[in-house]
Amino acid sequence: SLATLCETLKIFHAGGPLRGRRLLAMGASGGDMAMTSDAARELGLDFAPIPPQAAATLREILSDRVTISNPFDFHTHVWFDYPRQRAMFGVALRAGFDAVAFLLDCPPADAADDSAYVRAIEEFAAALPGAPSRAVLLSALPESMSAATRELCLARDVVPLQGQREALEALDLAGTVGETWTRGAGIELRRPRAPLGPLRSLGEHEAKQALADFGVPVPRARVVPVHEAAAAATEIGFPVVIKAADPALEHKSDRGGVVLNIRSVAEASAAARHLSSLTATLLVEEMVTDGIAEILVGVTVDPQFGQLLVLGAGGVLTELLRDTVTLLPPFTAAGIGAALGRLRMAKLLSGFRGRAPGDIAALVETALACTRYAAANVDRLAELDLNPVIVRPAGRGAVAVDALIRISEEH
Repeated sequence: SLATLCETLKIFHAGGPLRGRRLLAMGASGGDMAMTSDAARELGLDFAPIPPQAAATLREILSDRVTISNPFDFHTHVWFDYPRQRAMFGVALRAGFDAVAFLLDCPPADAADDSAYVRAIEEFAAALPGAPSRAVLLSALPESMSAATRELCLARDVVPLQGQREALEALDLAGTVGETWTRGAGIELRRPRAPLGPLRSLGEHEAKQALADFGVPVPRARVVPVHEAAAAATEIGFPVVIKAADPALEHKSDRGGVVLNIRSVAEASAAARHLSSLTATLLVEEMVTDGIAEILVGVTVDPQFGQLLVLGAGGVLTELLRDTVTLLPPFTAAGIGAALGRLRMAKLLSGFRGRAPGDIAALVETALACTRYAAANVDRLAELDLNPVIVRPAGRGAVAVDALIRISEEH
């Protein structure tokens, strides 16, 4: 949004992007802290615990009744005790976070005595010199921060951000930019040297074989005439999936072109007869039965930025959740792993409600393999889509069970 853009530009203006997205939010209102946590739930901000040594020092400064957590509700025990207030801010600003956001909504100066609020801002700013963290004053309501307050902040190297949601989005974006700059010095964008010529879609099996050459794990499979489907299924081993293999047949699932969980020769023969009305050739594949999560892994080509890696919730959840992240090159294992952690469905990968954790390392390697294929075909590739990649339990790998590649006929 335009509001988020403006708040992000404030951060850049007052000192450039953040080093990262480790954020400590603090204030004298438990309600503010709860709303901050809720508002940031779908963002990539890292509300890491306050380190033990800093937490112990904060307990000494504050009352035993204050819970040391992040977001951090420090109550009002030090509201008029300015030396302790400054000491508290000093510890927070040196606790290893990329930014410390002090949440404060000031009353209008012409309607109430705002001197205690101004003094709190001054103590926050006074604790900043020499601290490694960036200092942010954040008002939940945009109108709660006057022009005078903004000028006071900027004069003391404190970033004034207005609007809770917009401010948190700005901090997330500024941290993302900082992380990208840190790992991506000398980024070379992957763009075609010339406009792509006429495009064709590879058949699913052809696409998978092309990707397998670059390390993408795919199921054991055979493309056979209809009458050989049962024999192919027996050779591969049950359970299997049988699909219509005609490259011109798009959205096979929507047209009844996929039969899952086939466990016998009789079922394979019946599936083949059913699919024969759609195509003369069939794709018979081993079926992955121990999936933890289904993930979308794709490469798109942006006219300005070139190849982009897209990760997200896959399978039937792709359009329902619209839970995706997009990465610019360079594509690294660390960057892909961090991006996966920003997905709303990331908990499924780490073990949700007693389920086994997924093989995240294998998923990351699958995504890297896609980028290797994309780089090798930068002047031809229009679109690459693995949906889904089935992530199996930790140590058992990941498998791309569907693949789409649209590529230029011209070399």
